[in-house]
Amino acid sequence: MWHTLVASATAYAPATHTGNFRAWPRCAGPLCDGGVGLQTASSLGESSSPAAVEYGGITHVAVLVGDAAAARRFYTGVLGMAVDSESCEALGARGASAACVRVGEQTIQLLELPNPDPTDVDPEYSMSAPPQGYVAEGRPVHAGRDRHVAITLHDLAPLKASLEANEVPYTMSYSGRQALFTRDAYGNGWEFGPPVTYRGATRLFPPYLVPPQPAPEEAVGWGGIPHVGLLVADTPRAKAFYCDVLGMRDETDLRPVKLPFAGLFLRCGESQAQAPAQAPAQPPTSPNTSPGLSRNGSNEASAPPQHHLTRVFQQLLPPISNVSPA
Repeated sequence: MWHTLVASATAYAPATHTGNFRAWPRCAGPLCDGGVGLQTASSLGESSSPAAVEYGGITHVAVLVGDAAAARRFYTGVLGMAVDSESCEALGARGASAACVRVGEQTIQLLELPNPDPTDVDPEYSMSAPPQGYVAEGRPVHAGRDRHVAITLHDLAPLKASLEANEVPYTMSYSGRQALFTRDAYGNGWEFGPPVTYRGATRLFPPYLVPPQPAPEEAVGWGGIPHVGLLVADTPRAKAFYCDVLGMRDETDLRPVKLPFAGLFLRCGESQAQAPAQAPAQPPTSPNTSPGLSRNGSNEASAPPQHHLTRVFQQLLPPISNVSPA
């Protein structure tokens, strides 16, 4: 049985990554003063308490895919992201089979590696908050109730049109925000919305998260990554680790009280980590489960309907449909 979802994080000093990016996202606030990201306590002349850790922000996110080339076609052809050749070359030099795309000045790494987690969606897991003891048979229909990465964009309309034209399922925010959630064929969850959706959720909203209008040859103007969502099984233990050990700042007072589950809002430099708690147990799923085609769960009234579309990427990305969970 798949009882616990574990999130991992990696911290880097700026020198580790400056060669892999065209430009580092910057803001005028003290958190990005001079581009100084993570420093050690000794270099700051302070004690080794968590307060000595000064975070910058998210340089990249990495997700697991079954076929890097097919995934690249989805992220560029359907979502409208740009290929990041420089970052991909750096990964290739280290022997990784991967593709890289870019949103604003941040990179998404598509790593072709075995995935130990279920990748198919459980069509019964469509309620806003599962009841106590609920056992899921896969990932939730709504990616906002799962691990996900949020990305700002100039307008949801062209993204919706592309998803529907390519028969990719998506859901809108259960809380009524201007936010759209979808997955790739490997179960990775993504959230998209305009800047107004995220400004009030954190005390620091750097200007690079405001997307430009797209160029004439582009469909979407991309901003950046305002937050990542992680799953935890125990809120107090998660807070002790992320705040007391890693030194992140608690912004849970900004979390909407109407959310039907426990959780944390934590800020890491310019970016935020959201950690909803009490994830249901999930056993490995059958590769025969059709991803993303939902039926209403037991909490039917709380779950807006998913956009029912046919099998994901059948014609656009045929290699994806044959990938089974590792």
